[in-house]
Amino acid sequence: MLDVFRQTMNYGDLKRRVIHMARLWGADRVIIENAASGIMLLRELRQERAIAGKLRSFVPKVDKELRFETQIARRPMMRIRVVPSALPHIPSGRARTAMTRADSGS
Repeated sequence: MLDVFRQTMNYGDLKRRVIHMARLWGADRVIIENAASGIMLLRELRQERAIAGKLRSFVPKVDKELRFETQIARRPMMRIRVVPSALPHIPSGRARTAMTRADSGS
């Protein structure tokens, strides 16, 4: 995985950004969650054929919090710290977290 992009934006900007980032990185695969706006995004990108052969849908089997906890448990060299401004896309009132390498000293 080369990049994760998280930002609140309108659908048209999101679609353009996905195409731009796929081309920028020369992506072999673009993974989009097959839920909510991702369903329409996958459908339209496949129809337009801009990056159609690179698209992969992901259907989550558990909620985001459990997926997050599972990934953290698999990476003992990582630690979690609360960083209020690090993830502005998360609605206020929810915990905002960021992962840092345990040896990074931050």
